[in-house]
Amino acid sequence: MLQVKNLKLKTNTILADRINLTLDKGRIYGLSAPNGSGKSTLLRTIASVRNEEIGHAEITENEQKISAKEVKKLIYYFESSNWFNPALSGKDYLELVCGLWQSDNKYIEEAINYWEMSSFIHTPIKKYSLGMKQKVLIAMYMVSNADYWLLDEPTIALDRPSIKRFEELLLAKKAEGKAILFSAHENEEFFTICDQQFRLELGIFKSLDCEVSL
Repeated sequence: MLQVKNLKLKTNTILADRINLTLDKGRIYGLSAPNGSGKSTLLRTIASVRNEEIGHAEITENEQKISAKEVKKLIYYFESSNWFNPALSGKDYLELVCGLWQSDNKYIEEAINYWEMSSFIHTPIKKYSLGMKQKVLIAMYMVSNADYWLLDEPTIALDRPSIKRFEELLLAKKAEGKAILFSAHENEEFFTICDQQFRLELGIFKSLDCEVSL
């Protein structure tokens, strides 16, 4: 279980005060928010990419708090394809994630096949379309095999069939026991797969009623 407790989200201004949320394994969570409201900042903070003075995120297993070092292997977060080094290939990144998260090499081929990337996965990323980059980004989550997935607007640049594949992937990973939190704009259709939806706007973070539609 991942918990965010009394988090005060602040950059140049206060984005939100006293955020509390719980992510349980085997559930999908959606976060809707307008641009500039702090959704990316919140995901960075949960992933420990940045820290806040007030509040924190922690993971507990069997009522025992997991150490900060161990937590990093349980969470996977890669904010944007803008983080990619254009000189490296998609395969380079998948192998890097596999090594750092100490996962099984079989996940690399599974991810490549799932997203049908064989024709370009060895090519430098500078030659990729935005859709290709996004498929590699999502594939990195698959390769990490992390228990907690934090995704920031993961369907950017994906076509309709790919979005459908992404929805199927999330539902499959939910069935495997992953806890998934993704952010998107409020009009995104795939919030319907969520078990719970959150809203961050004008400094207010709240949980919304959300019916699951499979």
